[in-house]
Amino acid sequence: TERLAQVDDALSAAPPEETTELCDAGTGLDYRAAPAEGSGHLFSAASRPPWVVAALERARPPPALQRLDALAPPPAEEDVHLREIYAACGISPSCADGFSDPHFFHKQWIAEEEARRRRLLDERKARRAARRSARPAQVGSASVDRKAKRVQRKKFMTFEEQMGLPAAGAASFSRGGAAPQQQPPPPPPLGGP
Repeated sequence: TERLAQVDDALSAAPPEETTELCDAGTGLDYRAAPAEGSGHLFSAASRPPWVVAALERARPPPALQRLDALAPPPAEEDVHLREIYAACGISPSCADGFSDPHFFHKQWIAEEEARRRRLLDERKARRAARRSARPAQVGSASVDRKAKRVQRKKFMTFEEQMGLPAAGAASFSRGGAAPQQQPPPPPPLGGP
């Protein structure tokens, strides 16, 4: 705290021009490199700060652990379903994933979504079971006495019946007999006098 007090005293005693120069002066290191033109990515190789680039150049490449993929044990029973989903997304398992997994966050998201899907499915099954247990016994059992609703027949009337005329050919029907043959009416005349 003593040092902060000394810096504060020195800044308050300095002329305003000098303080402005001190605040405007940078450390000499441009740590906010502009993204590459047309890349559309905020984090790209072109936008890396210089110290990150230097650290990457000094770093050793990861070991060739993908050579061990043929010797790796088969996945556990519970992981088989997730591995099928990973394969559908284009993610192939590798022994190198334990060292450095570029798909780590994608795999985590898939696992969380799968767990959420299973939880929702279990909740749905529980709701269905609750509805089924609350439903009365099925029809046909001795404990349920259901009666059918009474059905009324609706009678439709023909045009003649609505007008109060006897239906065509209804009077000439006799029991067991056939209806008499009727002649169609003659066509109207076509021409004039």
